[in-house]
Amino acid sequence: MSNFPCRVHVYYAERGSATSSPFADLDLDDTTSYGPETTTIYQQFEGTYRYSVHDYTNKSSTNSLALSESNAQVRVYRGSDLVATLNVPADQAGTLWTVFELDEDTITPINTLTYESSSGSVRSVNANSLAMEDADLFRYLPPK
Repeated sequence: MSNFPCRVHVYYAERGSATSSPFADLDLDDTTSYGPETTTIYQQFEGTYRYSVHDYTNKSSTNSLALSESNAQVRVYRGSDLVATLNVPADQAGTLWTVFELDEDTITPINTLTYESSSGSVRSVNANSLAMEDADLFRYLPPK
């Protein structure tokens, strides 16, 4: 693996690319029904990848249970092998489901719901699941 020089965000407005940086893309963005949607990492770089699901329909709500009640499920494959299945937490309010983090071959479930009104503003989450600005991320980098 090689070092990836910056933070990237793949989502409906910035779908990524299979052939250039970030070497990951939102292959299928289902906007008319209930999925599935797929994201593929073509070249994995050193560092932590975070996978989140945003409830765009209810993005402005501050008390929505729709995402939690959706029975959404994320399946993670390595090639054709299913390596993890995660289900949205039940009976929790929120519009952003932070599903898991991937660091090399390790998948760490986060499985929390918080609120976010803008898909483009999805932020990184610390161990306590509190949203952070990009500048705050530097405080949590490991020492060299």
